[in-house]
Amino acid sequence: HVAVGDAATSAPALHTESVAADQWIYNQLSADAELVALVGGRIRNERPRDDDAFPVVVFQALSPGVDVLVRTTRVMTDMVYQVKVIGRASSYVPLDPIVARIDAALHEQSGSVPGLIVVGCWREGVIRYPEIADGVEYRHYGGRFRLLVHPA
Repeated sequence: HVAVGDAATSAPALHTESVAADQWIYNQLSADAELVALVGGRIRNERPRDDDAFPVVVFQALSPGVDVLVRTTRVMTDMVYQVKVIGRASSYVPLDPIVARIDAALHEQSGSVPGLIVVGCWREGVIRYPEIADGVEYRHYGGRFRLLVHPA
């Protein structure tokens, strides 16, 4: 579990694109006031906290980076992230407004964090599946996002 948020912004320069991309995604999601309100501020990297209520937004790297090289110089990194809401629900309908806000915060966006420039971010597909854990029904709903990044 990688800490993202206030602690990461005051840390020394980030050394890997994936850690910086985690921060950029967190910043984008947490800057959307409507999304924050819909999930009670619960935006997590990799997994929900044990004491989290639902719904909760979770993001994680599916492919933390494939380097684009010119000869031996890395000029860009291509990354894929899963960003989804997890809710205690028997259908996806109540989660749809949250997914719409995730898309608004990330799809066709760009920007930067210390050490990283996000050239672009695009949703490539939908993620949607049910889960039953300890007799409780959950729905996972969101998207798979591609980020093109390079060191700042």
